[in-house]
Amino acid sequence: MKKQASVFEQSSLARRPPYFLLGTLIFLLGMIIYIIQIETTHLVEAWHVPILGTIGVLLMLVSVVQRPRIVRIIGLLLFIGLTGTEWYMVLAGSKVRHAPEARPWSPYAGPAKPGEKLPAFTATLADGSSFSNLNLQEGKPTLMVFFLGKS
Repeated sequence: MKKQASVFEQSSLARRPPYFLLGTLIFLLGMIIYIIQIETTHLVEAWHVPILGTIGVLLMLVSVVQRPRIVRIIGLLLFIGLTGTEWYMVLAGSKVRHAPEARPWSPYAGPAKPGEKLPAFTATLADGSSFSNLNLQEGKPTLMVFFLGKS
């Protein structure tokens, strides 16, 4: 004889909060905020991304504990990996930016100042031809790349 669940048991199962969905949305919120920061060029250290990711993963974990399903477990493992990667990127980036040995060069103190015309210069292009500040006055679009390497 099959035992049927009472109406009360069925409704209590159906009314569980959607923790996995909520966790996913919180996880994605951190990334959305970061994308907005990039678009508005308001860049700060993105500590909010792994923090919101961790909160999202904890909510997903609650969902998996309540009702373990293979799809939820796989999703949880995927989001744990992504959150771990976010933590690694933020912590590794923080160490690189704040470590004195990461900046072997001194701050730029050269003659070119932001908003002013470049001083007279001559450089050699990759094809061996000469390039100077006079070439910039021709009005052609030009991209200049500066390498801050040791000479």
